[in-house]
Amino acid sequence: MSLRSRLVLSFTALLLLAVVLTVVVATSAVRAALSAQVDDALVEVARRGRAIDVRTLVGGDEVFPRNVAVVVIGPGGRLLRSTPSGFGDAPDALPDVDLLVERFEGLSTVPSEDGGFDYRVLVVRTPGDITVAWASPLYQVDRAARVVGRFLLFAGAIVLLLGIGATMWSVRRGLRPIDRMVETADAITGGDLSRRVDGADRETELGRLAAAFNEMLARIEGAKASDQESQDRLRRFVADASHELRTPLAAIGGYAELYRRGGLEDRAELDRAMARVESESARMHRLVEDLLLLARMDEGPQLTRERVNLIDTISGVVADHRAIDATRPVSIVAPQPATVEGDGARLAQVFANLLANVRTHTPEGTTVLIDIGVVGGEVSVEIVDDGPGIPADDADRVFDRFYRVDPSRSRQRGGSGLGLSIVSAIVAAHGGTVEAGSSGSGGARFMVRLPLAAGLGASGPVERVDGPG
Repeated sequence: MSLRSRLVLSFTALLLLAVVLTVVVATSAVRAALSAQVDDALVEVARRGRAIDVRTLVGGDEVFPRNVAVVVIGPGGRLLRSTPSGFGDAPDALPDVDLLVERFEGLSTVPSEDGGFDYRVLVVRTPGDITVAWASPLYQVDRAARVVGRFLLFAGAIVLLLGIGATMWSVRRGLRPIDRMVETADAITGGDLSRRVDGADRETELGRLAAAFNEMLARIEGAKASDQESQDRLRRFVADASHELRTPLAAIGGYAELYRRGGLEDRAELDRAMARVESESARMHRLVEDLLLLARMDEGPQLTRERVNLIDTISGVVADHRAIDATRPVSIVAPQPATVEGDGARLAQVFANLLANVRTHTPEGTTVLIDIGVVGGEVSVEIVDDGPGIPADDADRVFDRFYRVDPSRSRQRGGSGLGLSIVSAIVAAHGGTVEAGSSGSGGARFMVRLPLAAGLGASGPVERVDGPG
């Protein structure tokens, strides 16, 4: 049985019980009130009857109200007088005399001789062992009680029908959010995760339940979308890793096959082949190391925590850059000090990768400016070059793994596509952020923000370190 049916049946049963109890109580109250009036009338009649001589009472000369029957019983239960109530041409049946003999004094209810109705009887014992009973029939009381009972039953039936209708409407309206949730759940089962429960009123319990249901669905949809995105990234990652490894493996395999077939008999050719094998092996080694580093970062890196002066760290990276390529001069502008907490080697790798990106994607003669600042509890490192810049459509994706702005994947203008991914992972592990974009002059701009070491702030003079050219 559905919840709606159980609620309607429960309320109907309670309402029916209330109607029945109302009819019973009201009918009993009417009967009791009218019986009390009859008792008062009998007491008044008996009070007047006591002033009458018993012989006169037995003789039957005294006249009593027509709604009062008089029964006089002598010693041994002998009936001395019986005056029925009602009209003379249609008298009422007398009370059961045998029961009257057994009654003590006082008020009681006894049936009539034919059992058709009841009497309310007041029994009085007089001197000489004579019992006088004044009795008033209760059929008028019964009739009034039945009229009241029928009226209440009719009114109760109307109230019951209206109550059932109102209950069904209220339950249907109140459970409408559940119906919507069921429909939404069915739609979600069919694969439509965008469905939501509409019209949720947060002022009601079911409305709050519907709102919580919507929030749960939003999280499920987000989790599924995130999972799907993760799977897509994993597929791209595997495909790109396979693509990156295929070329050096094919080169090594090709040289091995050439050597096996005897195509490298000349010593100079063999040396060149071995050099290429060594180069491709080193390239695979770097790729595998980068992949392992990213995997460790994904699992939660175990970084050393120490105070790192970024001025010194970046100056060392710039010195290495000058040794590798003197055609792209680098200048540093920095306040003193600019200290963060973290892993110095990994932070040096961040800026080494960013400068390597400059060497890979800009022509000779490109100048680079590294501006280090301290703002709002953060150290910001801005690296700006005057090269060709980054297309706006690619700025948000340059940190994706294996992503290259050049879709041709040419090794002449690009590495493995993991350098900037490593930058993003290391910066995030230090609680910082990194973003890419274009500078005002059209070149590339990278901004790295890292939390300032506790207890330190920006102070001291500005130092400008210019590269030698």
